[in-house]
Amino acid sequence: MVFPVVTDVPDTDRFSVIDGLYPWPETGTWVRANMVTTVDGRSQGGDGLSGQISPAADKDVFLRLRATADVVLVGAQTARSENYGPVAASDGSGPDAVRLAVVSGQLNLDPGDRLFDQPENTDGSLTARTLVLTTRKAPHRRRDELAEVAEIVICGEERVDSAAMMAALNERNLPRIHCEGGPTLLNQLISDHCVNELDITIAPVLVGGGALGLLADIPLPGASMPLELAHIIQADSALLLRYLITKSHPHIGR
Repeated sequence: MVFPVVTDVPDTDRFSVIDGLYPWPETGTWVRANMVTTVDGRSQGGDGLSGQISPAADKDVFLRLRATADVVLVGAQTARSENYGPVAASDGSGPDAVRLAVVSGQLNLDPGDRLFDQPENTDGSLTARTLVLTTRKAPHRRRDELAEVAEIVICGEERVDSAAMMAALNERNLPRIHCEGGPTLLNQLISDHCVNELDITIAPVLVGGGALGLLADIPLPGASMPLELAHIIQADSALLLRYLITKSHPHIGR
């Protein structure tokens, strides 16, 4: 089935179409991974960033999906290279800013970066601090520095554990999780069966070697993972695909 193109319509109609095509479940935790890839399977353009390969329709969907989430989950390398900052909510029905959670095993983050800005809510209070999901083995000095501007959450001993990350977000009542990669984090979460939905835009461009693949060119453990196609959106020459992953971690989607 081919679904309507979501571009070139009034903003309100476009958002309504996107919300209808990408519904969040009413209850339970749901992990939605949202990535863009070239036709030859690269997740970055020649400049090492995803923005160069992201078509207009992909940007529309990406911004709407993250704005309607409870938390944006992203790896530290992606947060640094893509210059992450506070994430605005979609409208006045929810919080003034979507919570941001950064995964960093070594805590190579600058406390002064805009990643840790706390804009004011409409009532004058500050939005919740950025979550930093890290390990017990992370450098203590860096942990202490970042604790001044972020909420530090230990999610494993030597490696940030996927199940521990999901549990930490659940404990903070953040069930709608929008994972924005990068490829290494996406590979980990998929390998650990912690993703319910994979939203992939195939950009009509080729970039060749050098850039990372969608899953960081790291093989998945075990057998291949089946996906169930929920819809296809054709927007000009780009394809936006929504896949459901039928094999997920027991505490995901419940």
